[in-house]
Formats: sequence, C-alpha cells, structure tokens
Amino acid sequence: CAKYSPRAVDIKTEIDAYINGMSKLYGILLNADEQKRRYAIKQLLHVYGLNHDEYFSLFSQDLHENFPFLREWEQKGYVKISQTWTQLTALGLSLSDYLGSFFISDDIQKLMTEKLD
Repeated sequence: CAKYSPRAVDIKTEIDAYINGMSKLYGILLNADEQKRRYAIKQLLHVYGLNHDEYFSLFSQDLHENFPFLREWEQKGYVKISQTWTQLTALGLSLSDYLGSFFISDDIQKLMTEKLD
C-alpha cells in the first residue's frame, strides 16, 4: 500500500520514491544504452514527449540517430516530429503498449524471458 497525498508535489515525490524503490527491489543496473532507452520510453510514453535538446544534453547523441524507427513512426502517423520535440499522436498514444516494446533491447528481452522460465 502506498502513501496518499492530495498535493501534486507530494504525489510526484511518492511516485518517484515508489519507482526508485521498485528498481532497487527488482531491477538491474542499466548501462548507457539501456539508460537512453529507459529515458526515451518514459519521456515519450509517460510525459509530453522527447525534447531533442534535452536528450542531447543528457546523452551527447542525437535522438533520431539512436532510435531511427522514430522517423518511420512519423510516416505512419504514430509521432509528430518538430524541430525540438518528438511526441506521440493520438494514434501513437492508442498504440503505446505496442510502440514501447520497440525500445526494449535484445539483452533486456533475454533477461525478461529468463525471468519467466
């Protein structure tokens, strides 16, 4: 059972603590590639989208070079790419569970499969 708070600031703190606690109990240490993937998933699927400059400042790499499938998604209408943002469209949001799986690396997929066996 998690703590409850009516204040947005407290709610964010509790959610962050819960997520951080989960990673300590069930997670692994993420290498640089997995950190990029996790960041992209969280920003694209859970927030307002991916800010290109913020991504570059964190990882010193281009978002669309790291995840070239985002350009394909734009052609399919799943994301909207502007000069500064990559954001899910309404169609992309409706497919978010499916789209999120594209960010899962082969190494993590293998770990997930091993955990099920």
